[in-house]
Amino acid sequence: LLGNRLMYGRRQLSTIATASTNDRGEFRLARLVAGRYYLRIAPTRGVFYGADRYAEEYCPAGLREAEAKPIDVRAGQEITGLRMRFKPNRGFRVSGHIVLPPGYSPTTAIPVSLNRTFGVYTWFSSMVYVKPERDGSFTWRNIGPGDYELRVGSSISNGERGPLYARLPVHVDQSDLSGLELRCHMARPVDIPGKLSFAARTKPRAMSVILSGPSMKTARVNEDGTFVLKDVMPGSYAAEAREVARKGLECPVGVQSVRYAGREALGRRIDVDAPADGDTLEITVAEQSAELQVRALADPPDAASLSWIYVVNAEGNLVCSMVARGDLVRRLSLLPGAYRVFAARDSTYGQSVDDADFLAAHEKDMPVVRLQAGQNPVVELRVLSR
Repeated sequence: LLGNRLMYGRRQLSTIATASTNDRGEFRLARLVAGRYYLRIAPTRGVFYGADRYAEEYCPAGLREAEAKPIDVRAGQEITGLRMRFKPNRGFRVSGHIVLPPGYSPTTAIPVSLNRTFGVYTWFSSMVYVKPERDGSFTWRNIGPGDYELRVGSSISNGERGPLYARLPVHVDQSDLSGLELRCHMARPVDIPGKLSFAARTKPRAMSVILSGPSMKTARVNEDGTFVLKDVMPGSYAAEAREVARKGLECPVGVQSVRYAGREALGRRIDVDAPADGDTLEITVAEQSAELQVRALADPPDAASLSWIYVVNAEGNLVCSMVARGDLVRRLSLLPGAYRVFAARDSTYGQSVDDADFLAAHEKDMPVVRLQAGQNPVVELRVLSR
């Protein structure tokens, strides 16, 4: 069961609840909050794993998200009679060949991968080994519709010229893809200049910037906030900032924003290509983190009961959730700012944080908390239950 939720600043269909069918193909999804949902049956997980196999489909019948019909569920309503009939589907073929740099002559096969990612998550990845001494061709069969990326990130090198590197986005829709050219180049390290600033616009303290990925790169931040990350190889990296404390210890700080090549980096992850052509990295951090203290109050009180506490930012994105037992105070470190906080009896409520009807029905139980840097007063929440 899917619902429209905000993920990395974009509204996407994401999983709300799952259930397995019995030997008669029957299923039941229960304990849902009111809202609009979409049904997807997935014998496989986003791709076709063999000829004449069944692919995931959206209700009432379609391979693509755009073919899904909404199912509106009111509070207390029970919906029955949903039926779907599957037909074997071979999927589509993705094929092409790699183009090597002039004079490159590897002695071993080159790994080429087909990946499906969103934000920092990889949903699907499959690898084949291409033999360049032949025609350098690659083929995947039985692939489902969607956006993918062909990638070469090989550690195979040719002397001192460095490893091969290539990336090519592909969109699989209604037909096979053939004749793709994945042009490789020699991956060379690049220098990434950047600037770190505080949200409060104060002068940076002793700070360092770190990229974590295929390798780890660190740079100290100058007094004016500038830095240069040296010899960064192509790949996907997560960016973070740390404060250099006494005795050389480094403490992570709250990052509010990461921008690379003029664009906001989803999930604080950047993709470095080569050449970088002067792309810069801009990081904004909070002057000081804020400590949120929350107590969940159940009715009737139960010291052994569990509840889920949710924190939602001003854009409606679920920032985090945590489990609380009884009425014990839970503490969480966040960036200063405004958040909506609520507690619920089970974990399905977290999927409704940007649903207008849900917010209107429980507005009094979901206070907006404006967190200041440092420790904030305890927020007491009534535990929502059905």
